[in-house]
Amino acid sequence: MMIALLLGGLVLTYYGPARNSLIIDNQNHQALPKADSLDYHLIMADLAWQRQLWSQAAVHYAVVAQKTQKAEFALMATSAALEAQILPLARQNAELWANLEPENAKPQALTAALYIAEYNEESAYIYLNQLVDTLPHEALPHLLMIHESLEDPKEQNIFFSLLQRITTTHENQPSIWFVLARQAQSLQYDALALQATNQALLLQPDWVSAIALKVQLLYQAGEKIAARDYLEVVTQRLPEEVDLHFIYTEIKNEVAAEAL
Repeated sequence: MMIALLLGGLVLTYYGPARNSLIIDNQNHQALPKADSLDYHLIMADLAWQRQLWSQAAVHYAVVAQKTQKAEFALMATSAALEAQILPLARQNAELWANLEPENAKPQALTAALYIAEYNEESAYIYLNQLVDTLPHEALPHLLMIHESLEDPKEQNIFFSLLQRITTTHENQPSIWFVLARQAQSLQYDALALQATNQALLLQPDWVSAIALKVQLLYQAGEKIAARDYLEVVTQRLPEEVDLHFIYTEIKNEVAAEAL
């Protein structure tokens, strides 16, 4: 799993400590609070973050998150653990964050992705399904981010299986079918990818990304005439989509040249 991609796409950028009164001034030392107190862990976490000591920051923010049950600290613990590439600690705190903010798409998607990295399909399903069920209009970019972050073939197959399961209960959501198609294409399940793309287009016929994916799949399968004929109809319906017109012209010319 590409940690940098998860950090860039799913974890909010840290905006700096908001607890300046607790940060130790190097020239005016105050006594550290009692070890294992909330203030102690908060000070140590902030100092470690400022110095980019990610593993230390993750451990201390995780303690603070557990003690306070506040999403902001669970986020910080997750982010630091991802920077340190301590995936079990990242998943633990992402899950806490997701449970504290069930209507926030980011922690739901991130928790699912980290469970996929642990090959734990059932736990990943809980958070993916919650994302799609609770936040259907926000799900697409997060599902695509997971799709793009997976490199391990086993992770890719788990995500494919999860998407198949989710389409059985959310069959009227075109975004799920589209991501399923993209994932199937990555796994070279081209026939299944085309079926899923067609389902997405049945629900949302003018979705340009899905149209382009269908044309790509037809073209790669050697079905250039079918791709041309489909685009001929689509471009008449969507005259403003310049990119689709360009692709149509290119394929039409290629088919004509091959017929000579």
